[in-house]
Amino acid sequence: MRNLYIRFQLPHNLLFFGSIARFEKLRGMNSNIGGGLGHFVFIDCDEVELNALVRWVREAQTKWDLGQVYITADSKTFSYRVWCFTTVSFRELMRIICDCPYVDVDFIRWTARKGHATMRLSTKADRDDQQIVATVYNGLRKDKLPYQVEVVDYETPRGQALRLGYEVMADG
Repeated sequence: MRNLYIRFQLPHNLLFFGSIARFEKLRGMNSNIGGGLGHFVFIDCDEVELNALVRWVREAQTKWDLGQVYITADSKTFSYRVWCFTTVSFRELMRIICDCPYVDVDFIRWTARKGHATMRLSTKADRDDQQIVATVYNGLRKDKLPYQVEVVDYETPRGQALRLGYEVMADG
């Protein structure tokens, strides 16, 4: 399915957008900790070699005072998820995510829009189960694995989407 953009001339600079896509239902874990206590650091990364991602994680651990980091992957090549259970503010979470040169841009967009990051726990169609492929230790700090997390069901596009959009035009 190819992208399709439709332009509507609407009054008062109204915005119309949407998409048509196949989707799949998945289960995930949200970064936010109940009671406004902060967020775990989750990052969805694409198009990166594992060794380069591990090097960046080591730098991030020092820069942001992060504890142990787990990196998971499924059968998609050069696609990884970074899990760290150090608690940070939402603003700091966004800074860390944006600091990662390998982050999936859609992950940034959805995290900012929702006010928390969501990491996939279930297996996507046509992929293997996620496995931990690297653990990056920080000898100075150890964070305990959380005993209570927010698990959610969500939908994600599968394959390409048919996008419907409206370009906002300036008056005059």
